[in-house]
Amino acid sequence: MLGNIAGRRFQRTTNRHCLRTRVRALALLLGTFGLASGALAFSNSFSVDLPRYLGDWYEYARTPNEFEDNTLSKDGKSFGPCFAARTTYRADGDDAIRLKNSCERRASDGSTITDSVTGRAVLRAGTQGRELQIAFGSGIAQFFQRAISGGGFPYWIYCIGPVNRNGLYDWAVVSGPNKEYIFVLTRAQEIADELRANILRCSAEQGLPVDKLIYRHRDPQQ
Repeated sequence: MLGNIAGRRFQRTTNRHCLRTRVRALALLLGTFGLASGALAFSNSFSVDLPRYLGDWYEYARTPNEFEDNTLSKDGKSFGPCFAARTTYRADGDDAIRLKNSCERRASDGSTITDSVTGRAVLRAGTQGRELQIAFGSGIAQFFQRAISGGGFPYWIYCIGPVNRNGLYDWAVVSGPNKEYIFVLTRAQEIADELRANILRCSAEQGLPVDKLIYRHRDPQQ
């Protein structure tokens, strides 16, 4: 799921046909008091164990943003907004991860394309694994993004779910310091109503705009 206005515009001009991303910021979850799923909120003192955060995620919900709600022209066709978005995180040393964000887009004739963007996130020292700084695109593009943003665009983990049977965090909600964008990440494409309610409650307690969330984790034509 990540950065500021300048970063988003930079990404748009350097890679206009890529998914632009949810990596920026994400914050949707948040709980602090009485979260039934074992969640931990950003305002609590807790650490994120990076190896448990790696792997494949689905974007279960998000707030509207210009990178996924836009249209894309390719091969003479106009493709609509993103759906079925997902992200993959892989370790890149002890304090960084490589990431790939992808989504599907559909044209009026029913054809679909996969839109994607890659990047690298670096852990900020002294944040217990909860704050990362992200840059997207090629090495040169990432260099300039980090230069103009003071190290990379902020990616804050506001809330984290319990560890599942595979030893990985089951869900997370991330955003940036201004809470402009929210992304709810889950390991499963579908989640139980009770878990969804916990996530929304957690997010609301952190003052995140849960009323603006949209759900496009499935193909709208299915």
